[in-house]
Amino acid sequence: MKGKAKVLAASLCFCLVAAACRAGPPADVGDALAGMTPRQLELVWADGLGWPAYLASLGEEAEVWRQAYEVVALGEDLESRAMVLAGMHRVLALVPAECVGCPGWLAPLAVLADTVPGVQLRLMGPERAGAVADLRPEAYPAAAGEAVPVLVVLDDGFRSLGWWSPGPEDRGLAPARAADRVLDRVVSLMERRPRD
Repeated sequence: MKGKAKVLAASLCFCLVAAACRAGPPADVGDALAGMTPRQLELVWADGLGWPAYLASLGEEAEVWRQAYEVVALGEDLESRAMVLAGMHRVLALVPAECVGCPGWLAPLAVLADTVPGVQLRLMGPERAGAVADLRPEAYPAAAGEAVPVLVVLDDGFRSLGWWSPGPEDRGLAPARAADRVLDRVVSLMERRPRD
């Protein structure tokens, strides 16, 4: 019975994620995911892939992601801020289809997770959750037609600390500046206290 209950709970969770992703711009997706219960977020987290597994799922595209990872340099300030955080922090990245900028936005988070104990990263592309395939450029009118990832930061109890997604002002940044921006936003969310 435990297996059936787990499948039922996961199905419910994916329906919630699908509804969130159909909501529209990243703000709608982020708010919907950040509003999920810790148990729902734990189920979504469990279906995400770590960086190596996600890259393995990309086939030939993986090389672009590996190259983006290789050029990331964590700034001392950001690394210091992340190192002093207590507890586990998880970053769940919803990766839309055809997200050209995603390697540059997500590789810095993989480096952060590989560098800072207590930080984990999971990625979920459209194919992982089936109905999450609505994460495509036309689903994001506020993103000027460009698909962008939605990042939800969770504490060690799978409570949402908030979300962030690159906005129009973030596009066109030099790679080092984009890396600093995503790391600063995510670490700032990690520094928050969970909402009760």
